[in-house]
Amino acid sequence: MRIHVAGLGYTASLIGHHLRRATPPSHSLVFLHSDEKAARNAPLGFHVQTKHSTTTSTGILHELYQDKGPIESLFVATRPFNSLKIIRDLAPRLSSNSTIVLLTHGLSVFQTLIERQYQDPERRPHFVFASLSHPGYFDPIAPPRQLSRRIIHSAVGNLDYAIEYDPRGRDFEAGFYDTNFTPDHRRPELSDIAGLSGDPELPRYRSLRNTIAVLQLTEALNPRWKKLEDVQVSLRRRVVFDSIIQPLGAVFGCSPKALFATPQALRMAHMVCNEASAVFAAQLRENAKAWVAGQPAEDVGNLLGMGRLSVELEPDRLFEDCVNMAKDDESMPNMLMALRHGRLTDIDYLNTYLLKLGRQFGVNMMMTAFLRDLVRMRVGISLDHAW
Repeated sequence: MRIHVAGLGYTASLIGHHLRRATPPSHSLVFLHSDEKAARNAPLGFHVQTKHSTTTSTGILHELYQDKGPIESLFVATRPFNSLKIIRDLAPRLSSNSTIVLLTHGLSVFQTLIERQYQDPERRPHFVFASLSHPGYFDPIAPPRQLSRRIIHSAVGNLDYAIEYDPRGRDFEAGFYDTNFTPDHRRPELSDIAGLSGDPELPRYRSLRNTIAVLQLTEALNPRWKKLEDVQVSLRRRVVFDSIIQPLGAVFGCSPKALFATPQALRMAHMVCNEASAVFAAQLRENAKAWVAGQPAEDVGNLLGMGRLSVELEPDRLFEDCVNMAKDDESMPNMLMALRHGRLTDIDYLNTYLLKLGRQFGVNMMMTAFLRDLVRMRVGISLDHAW
């Protein structure tokens, strides 16, 4: 198996480190680069330091995006606009037999891809949505260009992932509903993706099966193969949090903790949570209606509750989670760093993504739009010149 990783930041490096350690030397772990100098100077491995131990990976390979040869499994851990460009540029190397794992803003990136690049489901690669909750950073003392780069893994979380539904109808989640087991013992199986013998569709699903198998081996990241709807809940919660913290942090130049010490920010956050919850509820209702319309009448009774909003996406719960996530977070928001360095922001994959849903499902989202417009104003007006 040959795994490619797009991204050079903490998330890409951490996942690359553990993928390399999870696979035997006969498998390749390859980081992608835009130019030869970057590829030459890139580390061949990582030292990852946690509170209790340090692990080392070696044998990491590097190549250029424009190199030739098919890509079997691609992990994308870059900012959204870069993710879209990378996948577009790699299109000649990707096929419907490939697998793409989206590690950052997966919902909005996937939606944009199926609108612009992969309109035909039959020609679309397999997609896996992943949510990595392992905070950390590169060691600021260690030099970045060396044989092994040092990563500080500051807290242990989880690696949750789920597979996008198959346009051909193969049920990757059959194990979650296997009545031969009690609910507590039901587990998804690799055989739900593809059988290794006697499966005529194995070439189509081999990379997906292999990718999920490797993810299951990254034990230090606490991997959890979950239902798609459950991972979507986690990703939606993250979109809401970032649609509040990132714009406000970028405009006012402060940390989430400082922002949420003010009643005004709390009030704005509560409004965005109300709007986001309303649009998610409307989306689920419409999706449920469309699904029920395509089912035999005798099966409709088994579908009750499928359009119900998760408790985790209710307004007060979203707000409570936002406050809890922000109260001890003194880090600089990514959007603020982007503004200070003259880079593009992620606003179109956060607030604008929610606003598109609002237009689609008829939900008014005034505060979400206001925060988006604040960022656009901040980008367009220089506030740092001397009078």
